Amino acid sequence: MISWGTKYDRLAEVESVSEEECKICSKKTKAIYSFDQGYFLLYGLPLFPSSKKYYITCPECDAQLKAKSSDANFRKAKSQMNGKFKFKYVWGWLILGPILFGLIYLIASVKS
Repeated sequence: MISWGTKYDRLAEVESVSEEECKICSKKTKAIYSFDQGYFLLYGLPLFPSSKKYYITCPECDAQLKAKSSDANFRKAKSQMNGKFKFKYVWGWLILGPILFGLIYLIASVKS
């Protein structure tokens, strides 16, 4: 049985430049834009980045919604977050790599 999934890590948070109206509580505040990076998991080992998610959080009511490109300050916040890329799970390849190469070598040697 193959076990796989996705794990998300928060990589960056940026406070909005100007005030925006919250869609939940209708208060005008400086929203917080956050960036989550998803990683592909194989048998619990995060191997490589797979997806990105952007959220907007209201500091007044703590409502967290997915940020859309039509949001007022999304482009500015996204440009500040660019370059924030983590490839921190290299150790997954260090463990899984020799196992995969060993299996490929074993299969190749059995066939010949």
